Amino acid sequence: MAKNKFEKAIRESLEQLQNHGLKKITKSEIIQNAKFEDGSSVGKTTLYARNSQTKEYIHGPLLKELDEKIANIFDPRPNIVMKTSSKIKIEEKNKEIK
Repeated sequence: MAKNKFEKAIRESLEQLQNHGLKKITKSEIIQNAKFEDGSSVGKTTLYARNSQTKEYIHGPLLKELDEKIANIFDPRPNIVMKTSSKIKIEEKNKEIK
């Protein structure tokens, strides 16, 4: 039951951050923003907690889900306008003159 409440708080936090129009969101920001229904903050280490016997992440599927959603938000291609080389500029001007 507590696991479901934690995962719900994390998902709602991500949704809130997305609704604020952030282009880059980190798991750290998601955790800092996450609150349970009673308003208390989620534990910072809870997302990365491991099963003491299997050593697997308790919230492994949630971590994977967050990675996928964050990757879809973040566009790694910067908005760079490529400079046109002088040679190309001269060729374009020559075409305009003709």
